[in-house]
Amino acid sequence: MKENIKGIEWAKFSAIVEIVKGALSIVSIFTVPLGVLEIFAGVNLWNTANYLEKYKNSESEEDLKEAFKNLSEYFKWMGWLDLINLILIALFLTLAILFIAFIWYIVGLIISTLGSSGT
Repeated sequence: MKENIKGIEWAKFSAIVEIVKGALSIVSIFTVPLGVLEIFAGVNLWNTANYLEKYKNSESEEDLKEAFKNLSEYFKWMGWLDLINLILIALFLTLAILFIAFIWYIVGLIISTLGSSGT
């Protein structure tokens, strides 16, 4: 089974990217929750990669259990991050539609005012 475990280096790279993205997200007060979720996810992915590496060297079932436990936690944190991102996208799309409708209303008022003042 250990011969089939591949991609540990990519998992570590992705973990570092998640942690760095999370740290950069904390710069803004509005994105702190997203950054914290990304950091936790990255740490769990890093731990997963480390336990898989240990399992490849030792074939200890405990290391494999810990790897799957950390992988499960990684997916949980990423799931929360995805859920919050979807909510934010829906919120921003709603606000954009309302803003466009408001601008359209104002332009309509201006056009109707200009049209009625010309007669």
